[in-house]
Amino acid sequence: MPALTRGVAAPAGPCQPAGGWRGAGAAVSLAIWLLVWASLLLALERVVRARLQCVGTKLLFLPGAMLVALAKALACVLGGTPLHAIHLWRRGPLVEHAPPRLWGAIVLGLLPLGAVAAAVLGLHAALAPPLRLEIELPPLEPSLSELDVLLGASAELLAAAWQALCTAPAPLEPRLWAFAYFVAGLLLYGAPDVGQWRVLASVLSLGYLVLAALDYLGVGARFLSRGWLLQWSYGDAVWERLGLLVLAALVLLVVAVGLMVLSRFVRALLWPRAQR
Repeated sequence: MPALTRGVAAPAGPCQPAGGWRGAGAAVSLAIWLLVWASLLLALERVVRARLQCVGTKLLFLPGAMLVALAKALACVLGGTPLHAIHLWRRGPLVEHAPPRLWGAIVLGLLPLGAVAAAVLGLHAALAPPLRLEIELPPLEPSLSELDVLLGASAELLAAAWQALCTAPAPLEPRLWAFAYFVAGLLLYGAPDVGQWRVLASVLSLGYLVLAALDYLGVGARFLSRGWLLQWSYGDAVWERLGLLVLAALVLLVVAVGLMVLSRFVRALLWPRAQR
């Protein structure tokens, strides 16, 4: 199946860690990359927020909008948040609900994002788009000094995606563009707002504090050496799927920003505003 692959024997580089994933560091890196993914989606939501409320955009990305609407409606039900309306055919926010309480905010912050991630990965497995990327996410630590590693990894991801698209044996393969279409709709309408992002950041930060406390008490290493956790946390499939999610959000954000800049340039060129 086409996927992002982790080269075991490849030399170390910006996206090839030499030391691999070990102990609590793997779980911390996983949490940080999940936060990076959510942050990319938050930036995407800020860029396209006004456009997403248009009826035409909802109809254009109707499959993704419907799935996200269902996920948010289910989150409202499970979290005890009153659901006011779902605006699929009208202008406005996709789902309108009352201000959630603590449990409702947690469910609304986590369940739609989880549903979007599961849908993207399920589509990738079902459609198997003919695009192969040889790249690996680097390990990250909760430090500002890791910013250059993150920026380098982002550049590597974009370069690898462009190269893979240019060298793909069938760039016009319907499965590839069907996958891109469905993923775009899911990520556009599943992108979290600031409140949802804060919930995810809080949950991941709490998890990091728990891991740090366990490691300080000397029980973290024994817990993280469990066979099932090693297989789940350090397995290639987990990092391949996480890399796919990060890459999809990054590419969509770059495309959205590029289209926004281009549209403003064309508008200013063709319909300049008179100076007051």
